[in-house]
Amino acid sequence: AATRPTPKETKGENSQSFAAAKGRIKSPVAGKLVRRYGVAEGKNATSRGLTIQTRSHAAVIAPFDGEVVFTGPFLKYGPMVILRHEGGYHSLLAGLQTIDVKNGQVLLE
Repeated sequence: AATRPTPKETKGENSQSFAAAKGRIKSPVAGKLVRRYGVAEGKNATSRGLTIQTRSHAAVIAPFDGEVVFTGPFLKYGPMVILRHEGGYHSLLAGLQTIDVKNGQVLLE
């Protein structure tokens, strides 16, 4: 069985790791940042991600090279895409109106 290329194989050895890109990872969508990671949310909870307010049907992109490992609805988050990045990192893109990618697809920033 053929294996899918990793983002590093697709872009070459000069591609940067997710961990090394800390602080320089692109926003997945244009809009207004309304909640940052780690901000208190009520008495005993903190934000586990960024919340970005966008226009309806805004285009959402991969914030960093990765493989699509999940697509579909998930709990209260609605349609979601989970990307796996090198080094064991994941990005969760939630609150989507439509999903135009498939599991196993490699996305490049």
